[in-house]
Amino acid sequence: MKHMLKIFIPSLLLVLAIVLPFLIDYETEKPPLPFMRLVYSDNNTELVFTMKGAISVNGSKYVIVEKEFDRRSIRYFVEQGTRKIYYLIMDNNEQYLGFSGIYTILWFTEPPKINDTVPLLDHYGMVIKVTESSFKIRDYYGIELSYKKVGNVYVLSQYGELKLKSIVLQKKDLFQNKRLENLFFILPLSILITITSAILLLRVLHLRT
Repeated sequence: MKHMLKIFIPSLLLVLAIVLPFLIDYETEKPPLPFMRLVYSDNNTELVFTMKGAISVNGSKYVIVEKEFDRRSIRYFVEQGTRKIYYLIMDNNEQYLGFSGIYTILWFTEPPKINDTVPLLDHYGMVIKVTESSFKIRDYYGIELSYKKVGNVYVLSQYGELKLKSIVLQKKDLFQNKRLENLFFILPLSILITITSAILLLRVLHLRT
């Protein structure tokens, strides 16, 4: 009995060490936006923006965006409320988010008011039209940007000749489901490995005694 306790208690701790991060973490990865991918194109260009999730830093939430263009990709972080674009910077072996001075034009969390001046990329634009489900902005160079409501945000549908080709919506519980699927796979496997190891150790101890 003493041998069994010596084996099963560490084994139980091992299972908890493997499974606990999944139990703690699976509810924290919630979809930050109602879509997970935006594809824009014109006659010569195609841009793909994929939402990779979100992180929280000092009380602010940042959407992780991966931009693909001309077989190249770049990852950046968009502050949820301000639309400011940040990049991950390394300094003295430490990583931190540095503001790029650029504002994303992909979405607005709230509709602006008519004649409002709003930051766009590295300049500004003026709101020229607002409806219940859409609005338009004319930027510094005279190019119009059109936005349409998708869920609880307003998504860029057209920027000059560049138009929204496709949008992939994500289910509200997508990240939770993936985390739970991983948990349901890891938990039985961990228990099986632990029990098998414990039985083998008990047999070894039994043969020696």
